Amino acid sequence: LSNRHSSLVDEKDAYRQVCDGFAQQLQVLHTDLENAQSQAEAQQEELYRVRSQMEDTRRSCLRLVSDTLE
Repeated sequence: LSNRHSSLVDEKDAYRQVCDGFAQQLQVLHTDLENAQSQAEAQQEELYRVRSQMEDTRRSCLRLVSDTLE
């Protein structure tokens, strides 16, 4: 009976460690997810900036060609 009690205590401690480790892993994954979302937002802003700049350049080129042809 004493051996069985000792095994159960050891098993309980092992489960507690697994649960504690799981909470830590969730926190790390949550932080990673927040970082990834921030990077995605920054990339979207950069993409918008580049596309806007490309459109401005395209319009300038069209204006220059139009002025040259006139």
